[in-house]
This record gives sequence, structure tokens and C-alpha cells, in this order.
Amino acid sequence: MQNDSNPLIEEADAILNGESEPTPEMATALVECTAQIDFPPRLAYEVALGVQSISQLSERYGIPVPDLKLLVKAPHFKGYVAAFTNDIKEHGLGFRMRARLAAEDALGVAMEILKDDSIDPETRRKVSADIVKWAGLEPTKEKQSDSAPPVNIQINL
Repeated sequence: MQNDSNPLIEEADAILNGESEPTPEMATALVECTAQIDFPPRLAYEVALGVQSISQLSERYGIPVPDLKLLVKAPHFKGYVAAFTNDIKEHGLGFRMRARLAAEDALGVAMEILKDDSIDPETRRKVSADIVKWAGLEPTKEKQSDSAPPVNIQINL
């Protein structure tokens, strides 16, 4: 079996292990290798709520009804709807749900910043680091620690 190394995977592993910081090049590669969401996250949220019909959502978002019907059947869209449905059942419609929607919208803006070559590389690096943080991919203290866990020995005389 041949061991083909992928520089993108190696760099991602180094970031996850706390060995390096995200670079603008990594941000560009991440954007090129990441599938884009082809719908507004708020649409999936509204479908999860089930309050409006397809025709009402079509009118609100400017998506033709046949296209919206296809989108609703798409696996990636169903995944978003299922996640929102679970969150609504578990946490209700409070602050956390609204914050998640805002975060989904902010992620779209962050991805646009990563794609824009006219933006300062340092800003793009910081946005890349923020995305890693938001995704929960930052190395934890446990991963950063090279020392063995402490051993406690108790001797009773």
C-alpha cells in the first residue's frame, strides 16, 4: 500500500495538534475544498419550524417552487433541517437557537472573507482561526500536553 501524503491534511493535523497556526494559504485551500451551502440557513430553520408552506417560502426567498421542492429533498438540506428540528425540540426557540442562526449567517460572511484575495492575509488568517475555533477543532489542553497524567500513590502504614 502506497503512502500518499496530502499537504492539506498534514497542515490540518498540525493545526489540530497545536503545532502550528492556520495560514492564509490554508484558508484558501479550505475554501477550495469545502462544499458551499447553496441555500440560506434561515430557510432550513423555517422549514424545520413547519409554519409556512413551500409556496410562501418560495415567495419570501425568491426561489422558484420547483427548485425549492428539489432543495427540500436534497440530503444536505435535510441534514440541516433535522439538526434545527432536534435543536428546537431540545432547547426550544430561545436565545441559543437565534444565536445559532446568527452564527450560520456569520459563517457565510467569514467564508466570503476567506475567498476574497483583496483582503489582508492577516485578516484572512484570523478568520480562518476563528472558523477552526467555532467548529470546535482547536487543540484542547489535553492534546497540547506532552506530559503523562499524574500518578498518585498512597501508602497506608
